[in-house]
Amino acid sequence: MRTKSSYRIYQVNALLKEEIGKILLYEMQDPRLEGIAITEVRTSKDLQHAQVFITCPSEKEDPRVVLEALDRSAGHIRHVLGQQVRLKYIPELRFTLDDSYDRASRILEILEHVDLGNEEEKSSDGGL
Repeated sequence: MRTKSSYRIYQVNALLKEEIGKILLYEMQDPRLEGIAITEVRTSKDLQHAQVFITCPSEKEDPRVVLEALDRSAGHIRHVLGQQVRLKYIPELRFTLDDSYDRASRILEILEHVDLGNEEEKSSDGGL
């Protein structure tokens, strides 16, 4: 069961995720930021800081270059957020690369390889 404050943080996280995504899509002209996606936002309990998790298209830019561009744009993004959302405080934004999708793909690849190995053993045993 969520407490009132944790529900509030959940709502703020969802709002920030949506609004930052819109800002990146419609307001930012930097070609290095094309194709990135916001996967999650985690706001501190005092709503002063927000960690923004992003994914980058692997073939596009080096993720470090994208993170550097986002860090340089954080003040502008925060300013636009202040105009678009009604919050007492607009949190300081810190961008982080979300590698959970890459890790999940590697795990699935390993599991498929293990599963194929088990099927080959069964067929070589003659179905025993």
